[in-house]
Amino acid sequence: MPGTADSANPTTPLPEAVARALTAAFAADPATARAAIADPLQPPPATPAEVSARDLALAAAALMGGRVDPDRPIPTSDRLATDPDRDALPTEQPMRDRLYLLDPSFTDPAYPDRTFYCRDCITVDGLLARFPDKATMLEVIRIPYSRPREQVIAVVGEAHQNLPLLVLSANADPALADGRHDGTYFVSDLKGLLHALHVRHGFPEAHP
Repeated sequence: MPGTADSANPTTPLPEAVARALTAAFAADPATARAAIADPLQPPPATPAEVSARDLALAAAALMGGRVDPDRPIPTSDRLATDPDRDALPTEQPMRDRLYLLDPSFTDPAYPDRTFYCRDCITVDGLLARFPDKATMLEVIRIPYSRPREQVIAVVGEAHQNLPLLVLSANADPALADGRHDGTYFVSDLKGLLHALHVRHGFPEAHP
């Protein structure tokens, strides 16, 4: 920039030179500096002392059309445009409905030397197997037969360990639930569970 020592020094990195040149123009007016920084994740400077060299460099980037380094174009439509060195945040995945089922086969100490399945769980298992594309929308958790079933208790409390059990995500209609524990809605009745799978995930309806 004309009239600055840095503009005549080819060895000074451009972002640093721009930041220094902008200090006189912006440091006394944090609001103006802030308005030039297209970065909503940065805390706004409240006083002139809080307008950092990084803030000023970002302001320069915005004023120069998203380019600070001529050899490194930064697309201004990208949320990282004003800070190419910031790590991208991981994409958050929305919570899915969680379906708790007993293991497909299990033993019961009350009946030695015998193997069992849960009639209701095997019904739901068959539905998942028949419509695998819809099953991928659920988080399926298989639980051993023995009690206490700690994974289930942690979510819906000790009084609701019977399976199958569908725990609804936060965006579900609470009217689908037949139980609630600490703000978590769930469906424990098989008929209601199958209905919730139909409404929430597009499984066919059970014939009346």
